[in-house]
Amino acid sequence: MKTLDEVIFEAPYTPTPWEVDALSYLKEYKELSKMWNDRLDKENSNSALTWEQLKQMEGKPVWVEYENYAPDWEIIENVGTFKWADGLFVETNTSILHKEDQGKTWQAYRKERS
Repeated sequence: MKTLDEVIFEAPYTPTPWEVDALSYLKEYKELSKMWNDRLDKENSNSALTWEQLKQMEGKPVWVEYENYAPDWEIIENVGTFKWADGLFVETNTSILHKEDQGKTWQAYRKERS
């Protein structure tokens, strides 16, 4: 003979509308949370900044590694073209970097690399 708990446990269960809404919300929250965390991981990775990312960093510090100089923090002041020279440049608080040399003689990152 079955106990009352066994009978209750085996009985078919139909969730209430509130429970259905709550479960749907939790599922959506879990999916959105994963998407947000993936985005944060991607944004917080310390891969080299692209030209478009450098444009968004104007007024902010970036870690710049140079081919012939010690790496250092720089403030991006301007990203674009200059009237006195051909091509695209990044102007920082201490130097001017040519776009054509990006990845060759200099590279910028969001965080200091060790």
